[in-house]
Amino acid sequence: MNGASQPYERAVGGALLGLAVQAACAGVFLGLGLWTHEPALLAAAWMAGAGLPLWAVLAIVHQQHRLERIEALEADQLARRPGVEQTIFERTGDDLSVARRRLDQLFKWVLPLASLLVGACLAGVGLWLAASNLPRADARYEPQPLAYDALVAMAFCAGLALLGFLVGRFLAGLAHVKEWQLLRGGAGFLMGAVVLAVALTAGLGAARYEIAWPLRWLAVLVPAFMVLIGAEILLNLVLNVYRPRKPGETPRAAFDSRVLGLLTTPEGLAKAFADAVNYQFGFEVTHSWFWHLLGRAALPLLGFAVGVLLLLSCLVYVEPHQQALVTTFGRLDAEPSDPGLHVKWPWPLARAELFDVARVHEVRIGSVEDLKEGEPILWTNQHSVKDEGLLIVAAAQREAKAEGGSTHRAPGIALVVADFSLQYRIRDLPKFAVSGSQEGVENWLRCMAEREVTAMLYSLDEQQVLGPARLKAGDALRERIQAASDQKGLGVEVLFAGLVGVHPHAKAAVAYHESVRALQEKETAEEHARRDRIKVLSEAAGSPEQAEALVGEIEKLEQMKMSGEPAESIAAQEAAIEKRMREGAGQAAQSLAAAESERWMRENRERGNAERFMKEVLAYRASPRYFVTRRYLEALAGGLATARKYVLVAERDKLTIRMDFKDEDVTLPLDVAPRK
Repeated sequence: MNGASQPYERAVGGALLGLAVQAACAGVFLGLGLWTHEPALLAAAWMAGAGLPLWAVLAIVHQQHRLERIEALEADQLARRPGVEQTIFERTGDDLSVARRRLDQLFKWVLPLASLLVGACLAGVGLWLAASNLPRADARYEPQPLAYDALVAMAFCAGLALLGFLVGRFLAGLAHVKEWQLLRGGAGFLMGAVVLAVALTAGLGAARYEIAWPLRWLAVLVPAFMVLIGAEILLNLVLNVYRPRKPGETPRAAFDSRVLGLLTTPEGLAKAFADAVNYQFGFEVTHSWFWHLLGRAALPLLGFAVGVLLLLSCLVYVEPHQQALVTTFGRLDAEPSDPGLHVKWPWPLARAELFDVARVHEVRIGSVEDLKEGEPILWTNQHSVKDEGLLIVAAAQREAKAEGGSTHRAPGIALVVADFSLQYRIRDLPKFAVSGSQEGVENWLRCMAEREVTAMLYSLDEQQVLGPARLKAGDALRERIQAASDQKGLGVEVLFAGLVGVHPHAKAAVAYHESVRALQEKETAEEHARRDRIKVLSEAAGSPEQAEALVGEIEKLEQMKMSGEPAESIAAQEAAIEKRMREGAGQAAQSLAAAESERWMRENRERGNAERFMKEVLAYRASPRYFVTRRYLEALAGGLATARKYVLVAERDKLTIRMDFKDEDVTLPLDVAPRK
């Protein structure tokens, strides 16, 4: 009797041992999580705690198995006892199998219900924890001292991993026996807790050196692992409903995870891989000499590859425009590495990060961040994909009429769209690296620039912002942002800060264009008036300066006449005006010169006529008849010089005249009648 129930007694002891170790894992994880307030440890406590009801159910099932074996042995002995009627045994055999019926009920109801409870708990709690911890895992990390001793937490997790590994492998070995195969599911959960303990030990070690991202992502990966195991258990539960069973076969529990089974029996993974290779090639490749040679050389080759990668990780090449910061065991080296080739400890003991210190970095603020492709940048259209941010500026002071007719200057505000550019470079690399990532530094500079630009714009009106004040504000903005970054300790040098573009809102741009056009038309009219003034004055006096001086002399002459100055003074002033007019090269000087020329020509002509008349009088007195005849003949010659002459060679009474009236110069004498 004792020999038949002994295997199940050992199975009960193994289940109770697994329950104790699983409870220790859940308790240690929960205690460390409450002490350190790390979400990853609390999630591991949920994962380890989910295995506790499974170990309890396994202990109950194996205990019932032990009772069923004892009951079956007693029934067999009773059936073989001499003198017992077979009919009596057949009639009372089913009544004596109480333990077997209870075992069947455990397999039919308790194991599926336990699987359903554990699978739903893992899936639901895993989704809740993953959603809660994901925003914190993706947040930017700023190094902060730990509020707990990471070495103590690491010691607990490492000890727990060692204990769980030993017990888990022991129980996984027991599961190879047919009577103990149900222990495989519990051993899988225990090995899962071991893997979590190892991962948390590594994460706590990184946190000790102020590397917080492993623990933060473990707070998401552990719940994701819980969701995976829970979904597999629920799927196995559904498949078990439709899986055919052989009589007397012990069903595989739904909580016996295949994923966790790889942790308990990793050699099964190699066998599955070998079977897959053989299936692909169609013959037993894994039994060939090449496969065995590859198997013997795989580990040395893998070790050589890992060694080469570690040696390569010891080399850091820094380009001419860069500097490198090396962290050894999580601590920053004193000085950054200059351009060139440098040697460091291998990864993960030391890490190097390169920074572009010689290059100019730019931060753009405003609508220039998301421009529409192919869209012209005009005041009257929106050239940004997103809504353009409006900034408040002071409106120009204008006079407003109040009741009663009084006027006062009414202040106001205006809205403009501004595009801001900030250029910087890294000046102090250690400070820059400690301040956070480059994206974080640029976000801080963007916030500071927006604050300073807003303050500056509100102190100016829209005419100044759209005009010359925009160009003068760059130096002041750069100095303010530089002072703020130095106070923050960012380690950057602000090279340029300024408004690269300012324009009013698109709805108000048309009114601005109208005012600009009116201003341009005004300036054009003024330029035309100045041009005509210069032209008129230059044509009149030779140059505008000569014209202004001449007008001044004329006004002085008018004042002298009005004040009754002596005639000599007035004549001298007129002579001075005439002299100034002659000195000029304008129309006045030309008119004076033409008048003088005409005067002298007329005077000389009249003088010549008078002298010729006197000479003719003398000639007439000397010979009157000759003089008259000569003058007559001169007049006749002058009159006939241009007249057409006709020579008539025929007699008048026989004269026939044929004329071409197309000739306009033909003239006929009126007395064409023949002579008598």
